[in-house]
Amino acid sequence: MPGDAWSRWRAFAFFAVLLVAIAVLFAGASALYRVPPAAVVHDVHLRVEGPGWTIEYRADTTPNSTAYAILAEAADRLGFVLDARRYVAPLDSVLVESINGTRNGEDGLWWLYWVDGAYGDVGADRKALHDGSDVLWAFREYPPREASP
Repeated sequence: MPGDAWSRWRAFAFFAVLLVAIAVLFAGASALYRVPPAAVVHDVHLRVEGPGWTIEYRADTTPNSTAYAILAEAADRLGFVLDARRYVAPLDSVLVESINGTRNGEDGLWWLYWVDGAYGDVGADRKALHDGSDVLWAFREYPPREASP
């Protein structure tokens, strides 16, 4: 019996350490991709380039201060359809699946975004905008071949 108690204690200790390690990994991943603080931004320009069509939108002042939020605002104001899916931790972000009826994966192309000429390095709902930001959503090959469109 003393050996059984030792084995159970070791198994319990192993699972406790495993759970703590998993919790630390999830916390670390979430810390890497923090939601930007709410901010009002001014003079934001959005351009959406689909296959054979383009949408332009400008916000003089908006509380929608991420690359995804300004796209959602434009969809609401201009009346085009935006379809996105929220993923939970560890990604904890939004993936745009279609814009204006054009869906990811068609002809091997995907919705990608750039802010001020730099390709998106985090989920679009995590990419903060600033006064004067230029946002481009383009239906392109992944990974993008050009540094900025």
